[in-house]
Amino acid sequence: IQHPMPFWEYLEEPQNSSATTQHFLGVTRHQAPHLLDCLLANLPASITIAIGPEGGWTEAEIEAAIAVGYQPISLGNRILRTATAPVVAMTLIAAAIERGTVSHNKTPHIF
Repeated sequence: IQHPMPFWEYLEEPQNSSATTQHFLGVTRHQAPHLLDCLLANLPASITIAIGPEGGWTEAEIEAAIAVGYQPISLGNRILRTATAPVVAMTLIAAAIERGTVSHNKTPHIF
């Protein structure tokens, strides 16, 4: 968990350009693949998941994140509170790991 900062600043930080990290952006009210489907297809070595504020990301924030390599994802059909969405995301990551899609030596690093 990062310290609070404006999303625009976070997108400009150097760690966001890592080629080994898959960056996901939790979105609502958009067509996006489910996080679990993405992870079962390919579980990366490290993961960044950006969970938006209550009320969701603005269109400008979504476009900026996509421009720097974030993949929009869904956490399901229900709109979750900001406090519960990270728990759901971590549960989906754990489910992908336990499904055997990754060896125990390749447990992802999560940002």
